Amino acid sequence: MKKLLLISSILMLICNILTATRIDYTAPEFMQCIYGQYSTNYINTIALGRGHTGIAIKGNIVNSLLNPASLEMNQSGFDIELAMKSESDEFAEYIFRESSRAGDNDATYVNRKNIYKSSNPLNFVGFGFPYKEKWNFGFSFSTPKTLKFDNYTKKVKAGKLYVVKPAYNVYQYSFTSSYKYTFLRFGLTTFLSYHSYRDNRDYWNFGKYSDEALFFSFKSGIMAKWRNFNFGLTYTPQLNRDFDLTYEKYSVTIPAIISGGTSVKLGNFLLSCDLDYEQCSQQNSEFEDRLTIKSGFEYEDKKMIYRLGYMFVPGIYEGEINIPTGQNEVYPTDVDYIYFSSIDQYLITTGVTIKSEFINLNLGGMVDLSGETDIFQFQLSTSVIFEGLKKKIMETIFD
Repeated sequence: MKKLLLISSILMLICNILTATRIDYTAPEFMQCIYGQYSTNYINTIALGRGHTGIAIKGNIVNSLLNPASLEMNQSGFDIELAMKSESDEFAEYIFRESSRAGDNDATYVNRKNIYKSSNPLNFVGFGFPYKEKWNFGFSFSTPKTLKFDNYTKKVKAGKLYVVKPAYNVYQYSFTSSYKYTFLRFGLTTFLSYHSYRDNRDYWNFGKYSDEALFFSFKSGIMAKWRNFNFGLTYTPQLNRDFDLTYEKYSVTIPAIISGGTSVKLGNFLLSCDLDYEQCSQQNSEFEDRLTIKSGFEYEDKKMIYRLGYMFVPGIYEGEINIPTGQNEVYPTDVDYIYFSSIDQYLITTGVTIKSEFINLNLGGMVDLSGETDIFQFQLSTSVIFEGLKKKIMETIFD
């Protein structure tokens, strides 16, 4: 009986291998959810220090990116944030079967150690202000996703090497409003997102090019307060958009995201926990949905705030992905493909805030302990309180 079960298991495994098929791109390469584990920039230095939690914590304009309803300021303020992200080895292996390119002996790929980079240091800049007693408003610019592939090398005729450095960046402009009603606060953020693509490697071509796309989206949120507890919920609906790039066309779904969180204030301690549910299967039916778990705490004294946090970011797909060769190419599309590894990330975060009367200095960092990636991120931000700055200037002038 045991032998029969063993033989059956082996046969099922062989059948799965034989019937496994490669999936196709359903979006421009680095826009796909599988690259989010590197391309995502964890904007908000304060939140990053406590595991990037903040859905149920009131804050300034930068925190409104986590939950629009969390925007609650007593004074006008300005925030600016810089970030540095380490390089990381590619999560995937590029596979090329030269023998299947019939009649083509002039072009091959050179296997090198390819890496991901994020070369945009400006994470966020924004301004927020209260209006009367119940309203808050804010404007901001941010870079939620950046990825540069360094480098991708093709060998063409006469052994000449042709190097391209594909890149994908998202630049985001936003307007946020929030309104307080009894123990509830409601918020809405409208985004104008500019997606920039350059020299994507998913086409068998020898020219450098760039493509852009611009569209609107929004994020809604709600917060509730009960005693020492806060609760928050946000929703970003899915967005369907056609992308007509230089060498390929896509009908893209940017997945919906549902997030919830809670926090509790215990004296000088603040504990928080958030869940982000990204419906990646809306973009590609072979992708799993991603549930990101975040938790953290902070301790505040008169001049400092200390933070520590944890994030679990699961992988969503492992297998082969066809690389398209362009609309006018003669090569079969299944010649070149990527084997993508599913990687679970275990991220430890920490941070500190140095407080003053008119400006706060925030430091935050994140490192992946899984051993599968080399990701490390460091952030620096300042929060300027205009009324406090004005008071300090007036004291300096008239003292």
